[in-house]
Amino acid sequence: MKKFKGLPSSVLEEIYFKGIVPSITYCITMWGSCSPSTFKVLEHLHLKAAKLIHKLPSETPDSDVLDLVKWKPSGYIYKRRLTSIMYQVFHNSLPDQLTALFKICNTDNNYNLRRINDFLNVRYNSNLGRNSVRYRCMYVCM
Repeated sequence: MKKFKGLPSSVLEEIYFKGIVPSITYCITMWGSCSPSTFKVLEHLHLKAAKLIHKLPSETPDSDVLDLVKWKPSGYIYKRRLTSIMYQVFHNSLPDQLTALFKICNTDNNYNLRRINDFLNVRYNSNLGRNSVRYRCMYVCM
């Protein structure tokens, strides 16, 4: 991006969001449950790109950068992808192998209850289980 910094901000932003962000967020549902320190490195690079593209001074606080450029944080992209998966599971538009990971609790009664089509909550005692896609999807959607 530094080599292209002579281009207008709108062109740089388009290059970033159409060329770099898709390659970073590919399979984000799988690697997004990595350690928080690793995810912070990605967020730092995202902020650095925002400063470079919009020609903000390097002294600009990281907490203000995304508000100034009106971008979403990397964590938002991850959570949005997880909710998209849950939507697809609910509407049965994913392959059967993925849909089978999630169970919808349907009660066979005549009442139209609010929680009739909720997903069954999965509880894990280990960190390995809590870092699974299944658990993360349930956590984000609740």
